[in-house]
Amino acid sequence: MPNVLSRRTFLSRSGWTATGLTIAATVSGCSLVPALPSRNELTETDAFTWLQLKPDGRFLFCSPRQEIGQGISSTLKLVIARELGVELEQVEVIAPDTSLIAQAKSTVGSESIKDFLEPVTEISQIMSETLRARAAQQLGTTPVEVAFTGREFVSSNGSRLSLSELAAGTPILLDPSEAPTATKPLQPKPASHLPSSVPTARIADIVTGAPLFAGDIQLPGLAHGAFIRPPQLGATLSETSFDAIPQDQILARYFDGERAGLVAPTQTSLIEALDLVEASWTTAAAADQDAINTSLALVEPVGELEHIVFETSGRPNEQADIDLSISIPFAAHAAIEPRAAVARWNDKVDPTLEIWTGTQDAFYVRSHIAKHFGLSEKEVIVYSQRVGGGFGSRTLCSVELEAALLAKEARRPVKVQWSRPDEFQEGFHRPPSRHRIRASANEVGMLTDWSHGFKSGHVIFTSAAMPRWMQAVTSFASDPGTARGAHLPYAAHRAEISFSDVRMPVKTGPWRGLGAAPNNFSIETAIDQLASNKGLDPLIFRLANLPPEHKRLSACLEQVAKNADWQGRSTTQTSARGIACGIYKSVTYVAVIADVDIDQESGAFQVTRLTCAHDCGRVINPDQVRAQIEGNLIWGLGMVKSEELSVKQGRLSADYLGDYQIPTIADAPAISIELIEPENAAPVGAGEAAIVASGAAIANAVAAFTGQPITELPIRLL
Repeated sequence: MPNVLSRRTFLSRSGWTATGLTIAATVSGCSLVPALPSRNELTETDAFTWLQLKPDGRFLFCSPRQEIGQGISSTLKLVIARELGVELEQVEVIAPDTSLIAQAKSTVGSESIKDFLEPVTEISQIMSETLRARAAQQLGTTPVEVAFTGREFVSSNGSRLSLSELAAGTPILLDPSEAPTATKPLQPKPASHLPSSVPTARIADIVTGAPLFAGDIQLPGLAHGAFIRPPQLGATLSETSFDAIPQDQILARYFDGERAGLVAPTQTSLIEALDLVEASWTTAAAADQDAINTSLALVEPVGELEHIVFETSGRPNEQADIDLSISIPFAAHAAIEPRAAVARWNDKVDPTLEIWTGTQDAFYVRSHIAKHFGLSEKEVIVYSQRVGGGFGSRTLCSVELEAALLAKEARRPVKVQWSRPDEFQEGFHRPPSRHRIRASANEVGMLTDWSHGFKSGHVIFTSAAMPRWMQAVTSFASDPGTARGAHLPYAAHRAEISFSDVRMPVKTGPWRGLGAAPNNFSIETAIDQLASNKGLDPLIFRLANLPPEHKRLSACLEQVAKNADWQGRSTTQTSARGIACGIYKSVTYVAVIADVDIDQESGAFQVTRLTCAHDCGRVINPDQVRAQIEGNLIWGLGMVKSEELSVKQGRLSADYLGDYQIPTIADAPAISIELIEPENAAPVGAGEAAIVASGAAIANAVAAFTGQPITELPIRLL
């Protein structure tokens, strides 16, 4: 059944009434197939639901992109203000609301500017021309005779009409059948009345702890709920008893044969009640780290592997200059905000179910919830809240379903707030991987042979999102998330790259950059070691082996070397330098030089500086892009210095942040970033690129100091 979003519904749910625009989105009707995250492309009319002029003279932008700390709400606000010719405070941005806009795909993959700059620019231009035409009509003149001051229209005879007067009590929306065509270039240009960069939206609220996240939502009659958690991975609930809980301490009990939960009037009473639940669990053989390591073991890099990423007609020689085996562990998202959701069922009222949550895909949550309860999608509304750290972890539906189940049982609004142990034990994580790379270069330092084979847990076709039967079906397919970043950017006469997906007893899934970070780390480790093997400067070796089509990567290497005054590895008795580079999703280029101080006695090391050259095409909001790159660089530092999950006694090794070491301010080095903007380059992603090079640059610095490549993460020198 198509889900019809009427203009009347759109206006009424944003506080107004009118008639007009219709948007349709189709959903799967097969009951066996679970709701899956949307990757649908924009239609010509989708963007017309995003922007309106309100009667108070301010513009409302219903963003199709979630704010997860990347600053997209600020950047798109800047684009809109530039194109409309208004001040920033005249534009209000709200997070994705499934009742207000047409279905949009997940906020993932550093795609917000790449995919949404053009349509946001275009609708802003169309809105500008629409308003000018309407103002001219009311002023009794032609559009060319009307000037816009930023708050009012002025005709050539001096007559004036403000934005609020133009809206006249009813918001102005764009009508695809009547709107003029955008004629200006679809690239926003700086305007003299606006800054070149704007900070993250509501940054003061974040710093001061103002209500902002799903956990802050308060509704009349709100209760608190939670589910009973298994004692180890893979355990199933066989029996449960609530008899020990005083009846006045809980509002509702839930048990469906597979899971059990409670609803209590306060969070404190809920925690007390959970301690009194008696549960019996059926456990299979406990998940074991040794068994996981065995499943990832590699003997031959290619012959035994299932999926070919790339191969030349000639096979690489078996005799190689270097032969490296690289091990990368599980890693957690470790977002500062544990996920939360509030659900409210409305008896015989449209909508039937409302969900408030911090998610990277409100439309997937809507589809998943609707399918589970047998509702139509128009009966479910998801109100997106700001996300306190996503990194891929908020792409699925988990806490939202729990809140909806408990709210239905309790017949009142229910908030479910995951604990920190819930985040580690119930969430999904970056899969572990094992890599074997054999490579050779000739006497003049040109790459001749490259063989890269690896095994990894799933990223996209994961048990975190798919039932067992679908996992079995997709086991025959190449997981695109696992393969990301495995292509070799360097030219080799003979090359082969392949991998196998391994089903894990731990939930795995997207983690910042998906497979790009571990795959490119392995590539750059091997390239550095091959340069060392040949006695060559690693910068010169890289530049010599990059093909002409990667001249933008060469430019990043040359620029970062200039900025860092690269004079080779420059190893001393207490310090070293390392270099690495990479290409993210074939469109973003990055190079990093790391300066590292090392204590030989303790084995401790401190990254003192990261110098980065970054090419993500045209830059719209430079300060926000730099902030994203800084976050990427620090993620790379954590990846190689401290972050690691393992399975111990059937559970993941961390329950709290104290058990899982993420970088702190004390670990943060000095950072310098140069943004390279090639002429006429389109804007592309900046949110995940730098991680492919920062960790490798740090590890290569440590390797230069020790004389041995880093083949196991996190780095342990003693």
